[in-house]
Amino acid sequence: MSLRTRLWAGLAATAVVLIVVAVSITRTTIHELYRQIDDQLLAVSDRPLRPLPGSDPSGRAAPESEAPKDLPSQPTPSSSDVRLGPMYEGSLSTQNELVTIFASDSNGTALPPPDITTALVERHGDGQVFEVGSADGSVHYRAIARRFGAGWEIHALPTSDVDSTLSTLIRWEVIGLFVVLMTLSAVAFWVDRLGLRPVKRMTAVAARIADGNIGERIPDSAHPRTEAAALGSALNAMLERIEASTSAQAASEARLRRFVSDASHELRTPITTINGYAELYRVGGLGTTEALDDAMRRIEEEAQRTARLVEDMLTLAKLDEQRPLQMERVDLAAMATDVANDARVALASQSPTSTPQRVRRIVMDATCPAMEVVGDPDGLRQVLTNVVGNGIVHTTGDVRLRVAKLDGSAVVIVEDDGPGMTSATAARVTERFYRVDHSRSRHAGGSGLGLAITQGVMAAHGGDVSIHSAPDTGTTVVLTLPLPDKPDEVNKREHGTTPQDCSDGSEVTG
Repeated sequence: MSLRTRLWAGLAATAVVLIVVAVSITRTTIHELYRQIDDQLLAVSDRPLRPLPGSDPSGRAAPESEAPKDLPSQPTPSSSDVRLGPMYEGSLSTQNELVTIFASDSNGTALPPPDITTALVERHGDGQVFEVGSADGSVHYRAIARRFGAGWEIHALPTSDVDSTLSTLIRWEVIGLFVVLMTLSAVAFWVDRLGLRPVKRMTAVAARIADGNIGERIPDSAHPRTEAAALGSALNAMLERIEASTSAQAASEARLRRFVSDASHELRTPITTINGYAELYRVGGLGTTEALDDAMRRIEEEAQRTARLVEDMLTLAKLDEQRPLQMERVDLAAMATDVANDARVALASQSPTSTPQRVRRIVMDATCPAMEVVGDPDGLRQVLTNVVGNGIVHTTGDVRLRVAKLDGSAVVIVEDDGPGMTSATAARVTERFYRVDHSRSRHAGGSGLGLAITQGVMAAHGGDVSIHSAPDTGTTVVLTLPLPDKPDEVNKREHGTTPQDCSDGSEVTG
C-alpha cells in the first residue's frame, strides 16, 4: 500500500472513529437524561395524589359534578404536596375518563393532557415508565401509572427540555465533526501535496533514470523549504555528479580504447620491421656484409623507436595516475639554454643522408639572469626537449627560444619557420598519437605523444600550453608556468603585460 493510500485510509478511519464516538456520546446522553426523568417520575409516583376537592386541571375550584364518581374523596394537600417544575398529574377512571389534577410547565402554562387509555396503562403495568404523546401531538411525555382505587394515578413529565438539549448536542456534534474532518482533510491534502506527490514524482523520475535516461531531473518544487524539495535538490545534485562521472568514465573508456588501438598500431610497425629483417636473415636473404649491416641498423632504429614509444606511454600513464612530482627550484633560463645546446649537438651529429638537407638554426635568447620556477626538473626538461624537437622536425628555417615574464608568470616561447597548420589542426596536436603528417613524423622517429606529454606535464605544474599557427607562417608554442610565491631578488621587479626578455639575443647555430 502506498503512503498516499495509507494517508487517506487513516483519515477515513479517523472519521469513522469520530462518528462512532459522537454516536456513543449521544446515546449515553439520551440514556442518562431519560434515566433522570424516569427517576423523577418514580419519586413523584410514590406520593399519592391529593387534589383539591372540586379543583379543575389548573388547580382552581370546579363544580363537584365534574369530579368522577368512582374516585374516592381526597383530603386537601399539605405543603409537602407542592409540585416543582413542569408536570402533569391526573386520574384515569375505568371508563377512560382522564381528570387533570395538575398540568403546568415551568412557565406556568397549562400542559395538554396525554393521549392515554386504560388499555395502554394496563399493557405497561403498574409502576412502569412509558412514552406517550399529548392528545394534540404537541408534547411528548414520559409517564408512569399507579393503581388508585378502581382507577389509575397518572404522572407524566414532558421531554421538551430533554429533546431541546439533545437537539443542541447533536447539532454541535455535527458541526464539530464537520470542522474536525475538514481540518484533517486539509492537513492530509497539504501533506499529500507537499510531501507525498513530490516523492511520487521522484519515484517516476528514478524509474526513467533506471531505464537509461540519465539526463532526467526532478522538477523544482514550488515550496523550496520543504523536506521533499530539499530531497529533490539533493537528488538532482547527486544525479549531476553521477552523470558527470558517467560521462567522464565513458570519455575515459573511449580514450583508453583509442589509446590501446593507437598504441597497438604504433608498436605493430617496428615489431613488423624487426620480424621482417629476422625472417629475411633466417632464409638467407642477407648474403652480403653490406645488406646485413643495413638490416642491423634498421633493427636497431626500430628497437630504439619502440623503446621511445614505450617510455612515452609509461610517462603518460604516470601523468594519468597524478603521481606526486619531485618539486624543486629550477632555473628555467639555464634549462632552456641546455636544451638548445643539446639540440645543436644533435643536429651537428645527424648524417647528411638520414633526412633531407635542411638549413636549421637554433636561436636562443636566454643569456639572462636566472628565471627560477618550482617544478620537476626531469619533467620540465622533457617538455622543452619535446617542443624544440618538434620545431626542428617541422621547419627548414630557424627555431627560436625566448624566456620571458608575462603577467607574473614565467613564459617560454618556441617559434619555428615551418609550414604551419590550420587552427583546427593546432587544436588537436596535443591529442595522443595525433600527427599532422603521418609519413613525415614516422620517418623522423616521432611517436605522436610528445605534445600530449607536454600538455600533461604542464597541467601537473599548474601551467599551460598554447599553440598559435597558420598555414605558411610557422608555429609558436607558448609554455606558461607560475612563478613561486617568494621569487629571488633578481625576479622581484614589476613587469607590464608585454613580455620582457632577459637576454642579449646570443645565437647558437647548428
